[in-house]
Amino acid sequence: MAVKQLNENPLPIPAVIGSAEDALKAFRDSAAFLADHPEAAELARVSYVGNPISVETVKSVDQWVADQLQGAQNAGAKWERGIQAPSRDPKAAALAAAKKYETRTQQAIAEKRFDKGIQNYNLDDAITTALKVGGAGYAAGVAARENKIRAKVSKLQPLVVAAKKTLDSMPSDTDAQAEAKAVAAIKLMREIGKTMRG
Repeated sequence: MAVKQLNENPLPIPAVIGSAEDALKAFRDSAAFLADHPEAAELARVSYVGNPISVETVKSVDQWVADQLQGAQNAGAKWERGIQAPSRDPKAAALAAAKKYETRTQQAIAEKRFDKGIQNYNLDDAITTALKVGGAGYAAGVAARENKIRAKVSKLQPLVVAAKKTLDSMPSDTDAQAEAKAVAAIKLMREIGKTMRG
């Protein structure tokens, strides 16, 4: 089969976007469009179809889930090693993140739940529990949550498609354009986070 170039931009995104604010608007418009036309995500994520090579700018939901499950299977032994030799003290790292947590979780601040929970954290107990579960248990736990993972990826994937297509419409030939694109990427990731949280 000959290589066929597909529609690069089936979403309601301008050919050229100049600012982070315009990018955010384009993303929101595209996300709303995809909510009503989910089939457009499949068209938008594939740039070329050919034999033997196709270009997919974003994975399909099926491939995304399969890769995540396979990754968990492959990561079992690595997970066990990581539990026993963390790159930083998880207790110290969590305590260092308390300020960020407080600013984003006002109710938890008032009750001081974060600080209390971390003070009660015992690294040795955590390692012992994790090793009892084992790498196979970790992989099995991920596999057991396939339906939950698929539901989450099915919601996330169209948003990633919209973000990718939006950023693709932003030039980066100059420093100013590159900075605008970087700011837009941050704003779009935050927007995706808000949408995923509901």
